[in-house]
Amino acid sequence: MQDTERKPKIQNRIFHYLSDFGRLLFGRNSISNEGLGSHGEGMNPFRKYSSLDNEKWFELVSGLIHETSDEKIIPLSPPDEIQKNFTGRSGIDTFRQAFEFYQMVTRSVGVYYSGGIEEAKILDFGCGWGRIIRFFLRDMDPSNIYGCDCVDDMIEICKKTNQWCNFFKSNTYPPLNIEPGYFDIIYAYSVFSHVSEDAQKKWLSEFHRILKPGGILILTTRRFDFIDQIEAIYPESQFDANTAKQDYLEGKYVHFSYGGGYSLEESYWGETAIPREYIENVWTNLFSIVDFIETGKEVDQNVIVGVKK
Repeated sequence: MQDTERKPKIQNRIFHYLSDFGRLLFGRNSISNEGLGSHGEGMNPFRKYSSLDNEKWFELVSGLIHETSDEKIIPLSPPDEIQKNFTGRSGIDTFRQAFEFYQMVTRSVGVYYSGGIEEAKILDFGCGWGRIIRFFLRDMDPSNIYGCDCVDDMIEICKKTNQWCNFFKSNTYPPLNIEPGYFDIIYAYSVFSHVSEDAQKKWLSEFHRILKPGGILILTTRRFDFIDQIEAIYPESQFDANTAKQDYLEGKYVHFSYGGGYSLEESYWGETAIPREYIENVWTNLFSIVDFIETGKEVDQNVIVGVKK
């Protein structure tokens, strides 16, 4: 979620960060920004770290411990200011949340997906600056890991910091330039907690198009108790929390439009809480809803798991 009043300052900070990034690579080989990634034939994180346990992998990716070899292959992170502007957190806090969601995805895939994750093609939809996608580098070859975002600056940062995954720009509305049935797994963290009902329906149809039969879709949305916070966050708005909570309890789509800067216009972006009843009534023409996770220590949103019909 972005603070639109800080947009010029943040964009200026991102510009200088990207301009200076060549000096921040700490001896790494230069990274190509052309196409969908830059995969070498040598060592990559999957080959090097696939046997690492969860604790060590989290510590390594989050920067609590550092690579011991001269060849540094773990993705870098943008400055804290940029992290916080797009995730509300920075440093170890943002990585704890990202890692918990990553574990939710891998557990769901293990239970509901018929194949192995190491052979799957996965898409991080709305990848931001790439905090979640990097954790999958232990699980599969990076040539099968994709991330997209509608904010150009975020894709640029991803390409600069993560030489392994495939990143591409998306628009606020479909379609994606992806062939039908291409992906096995699609996840989106804190995207369906913001999009309008119209955008939600269009993206669900697009996800159905680009997922393989039996493919897994994992999305998050705001919880019921977040509705009260909207009035506090936007005190000058006309948002009525009591009406919204009643709508939620009646199984209606709850969305407060405000826009998010960049290409995130008011008609598309805001605060969204999608109740389970709505999901089971509307989404099930495309997906079998196999799980609805309402608890999480760091992940403060409901997690919906669907399987393509």
